Amino acid sequence: MIFQKTENDKIYTISFQIEQTESCIDIRDRVFNALWPDLSIRQFNLRFRHNDKIITDLKTPLMDVVDCQDAVIKCDILQITELKVWVYPIVETGEAVEISIITSDSVMNLKRDIATRLLYNIDDFLLFFEFEWLNEETFIYQYDIKDNSMIKYVLLLKIEDFQQVNPEAETGEHSVSFNAKMESTGEEIRIKRYKSSSPFQGVENYKPMIREIVSFIKIGDNSRFVQLKAFYIQGKEFFLGLELMKENLHDFVAKSGPLQESIIARFAKQILEALEEMNEHHIYHCYLNSYNILLDENQQIKISGFSLSRFFAGMTCDDMLEGFTVSKKPPTPNFSAPEIICTGISGLKSDIWSFGAVVVEMVTGKIPFYDWTENDMTDKIANNGTIPFEAPNLEQDSSLRKLIDFCLKKDMDDRPTPRFLLDHFAEYFSLHDSS
Repeated sequence: MIFQKTENDKIYTISFQIEQTESCIDIRDRVFNALWPDLSIRQFNLRFRHNDKIITDLKTPLMDVVDCQDAVIKCDILQITELKVWVYPIVETGEAVEISIITSDSVMNLKRDIATRLLYNIDDFLLFFEFEWLNEETFIYQYDIKDNSMIKYVLLLKIEDFQQVNPEAETGEHSVSFNAKMESTGEEIRIKRYKSSSPFQGVENYKPMIREIVSFIKIGDNSRFVQLKAFYIQGKEFFLGLELMKENLHDFVAKSGPLQESIIARFAKQILEALEEMNEHHIYHCYLNSYNILLDENQQIKISGFSLSRFFAGMTCDDMLEGFTVSKKPPTPNFSAPEIICTGISGLKSDIWSFGAVVVEMVTGKIPFYDWTENDMTDKIANNGTIPFEAPNLEQDSSLRKLIDFCLKKDMDDRPTPRFLLDHFAEYFSLHDSS
């Protein structure tokens, strides 16, 4: 195994033969003494990186983490210091506190300090830093936590904290949803219950739920998104408590039929604002459709359903245009872009196609391909890159038709960004905002 340090712009390299079962902890002293022979390991922490990603699981055999014996492991030393960090809640139920920590402390010790300050039990909450779950078995120095860094916590609901209201639950691809009342406040919320094949042991154990939580952390308190109210883990079951909404856009359209253009324009602008906000936070939704576009009592759009989302922290919007990721094909292909149908590849421009499909549904009053078989539908999307629809009252040169045409391009490179659409159709949206 190759270990490497950079010092004064010079790169120093050593090689060790690593046994199949040896972990970062097993080889720590050996690597430190070879690369920094003049320093005392008692004053420093040694951090390992592979492919520029910090290795946080120090106990796992290193050969399970890297790809081969010739892999390059970059090494950083961090002087053991005291830091002050801010710990604050993801949702409004909780208070923010300042905590002093030592970089050599474990995350478990940090949780103990927080539990003492906030009068919680240590199992009452989870910690996240920069959208990553802080594993209790890791150490502070393994993350890029600095002075005045912000660490977020999410409180865990207890099963007795809520009571199911509606007897009928809705079953989705990854979860079952039902209305419930919070016993402590009397507030009615929407519970999404996930079930895993094994008890919770971290982000790899149940990705759809974690994707939803991270999306809420990234977006924060934004009016275009359903708000996270609470979170709960019990054995193999996971519960998200969400802001209760009136209905989804699909049900609203099914009940109303083709929408008036002023309503379509208002909803389209709000959805684009949400997509723009997601792009600002480096999120691809990857599952946008009229079922997870929700309406509140004032007919304001809010986005939910982040179980298939992908995150690109640290990337610019320009990077995101090129940075695609393999995604599971969504269970509602009526709204899926050609690249998802063909390859399972999704990205920023895939959400734009889905947005165009949602606009088609608002114009026609029916879900795209509502009377097609799935095979015929996927063949049409994959081969022709279009959504056929009839709208006799929609003129070919109208702004609304142009908006749809901009989005439904077979080649994702030909589709615009949310920001472009908001700017290009600003006058059109403004006209209908005042109507």
